[in-house]
Amino acid sequence: TYFNITVGSLAQSADYTTEMVTIYPNPAEDIVNIDFGGLNNSEIEVDLIESSSGRILISSRKNTSGSITVGALQPGIYLFRIRENQRINYSKFIIQ
Repeated sequence: TYFNITVGSLAQSADYTTEMVTIYPNPAEDIVNIDFGGLNNSEIEVDLIESSSGRILISSRKNTSGSITVGALQPGIYLFRIRENQRINYSKFIIQ
């Protein structure tokens, strides 16, 4: 299962542009792949947040697509926070 996140800026609706960030597989067991699509070469901050407590469990700065190891985390629902420049988006993510 692939999960797409649209990263865009609503503050400038006339110049609204989007880029797709794809996070897969969802649900995941060991490894989560992140494809930044057209955002490669931008510095992007990726945080994995525990949904029940709001604690940041993994924080990573990337400028290319890659993967994050999640195998040590407890099964449950988490949030990915993707920040690129002034744009921030959240997405629900499941670890089995």
